[in-house]
Amino acid sequence: MHARVIPFQCKPLLLSDCVSVCRQAVLPPLVHAPGFGAALLVSQADTSAGFLLSLWNSSGALADFEPASRKAVASTLLPFLAEPPQPENYEVLVRAGHHIGGRYARVITLPIPDRHIESAREVYEADYLPLLKRQPGFQGVLWLVNRVQGSGRGISFWTGLEQMQAADREGEFFPRVLSRLAEYFTAPTRMGYYAIDAQL
Repeated sequence: MHARVIPFQCKPLLLSDCVSVCRQAVLPPLVHAPGFGAALLVSQADTSAGFLLSLWNSSGALADFEPASRKAVASTLLPFLAEPPQPENYEVLVRAGHHIGGRYARVITLPIPDRHIESAREVYEADYLPLLKRQPGFQGVLWLVNRVQGSGRGISFWTGLEQMQAADREGEFFPRVLSRLAEYFTAPTRMGYYAIDAQL
């Protein structure tokens, strides 16, 4: 499976309008695209930022839809954005849990070069994924990687903001995971909390 992430930064006070237009004009056509799997729209109210994530059954299906995706973004979202978005394409390395979606998403950058990807995945899946599945409020998780660029995103989905943030407290689940995986990273990770505005 493959993924396309379209990050966006809205102009001041225009986030809700951008989200509304995305729900009405950008998301619906995805359902009928060959190879489409799922989509999520997430945002941060305090930063007026967010991203649109779509999942595809193959890299070919993702590539076939790219022109329509660019056209939809240019014709509908650009008036609300502070700058043109830079889409990112990924391979879905890990997809686990019982639901991709929920009410909130926790996103962390994964600066992992290709030579370390499989080792990091083995550690994560063997040592930490079973623990993650037992965390209160956990719904599901995606690991997205771009082997050429040595970059990626880890996205976990939660039913409650408090439960999601509790897993990040010192000594809790996520700090232990990041400490163990740090040997595979080429740069410090960055993290953000998002509200899920729409999902298909």
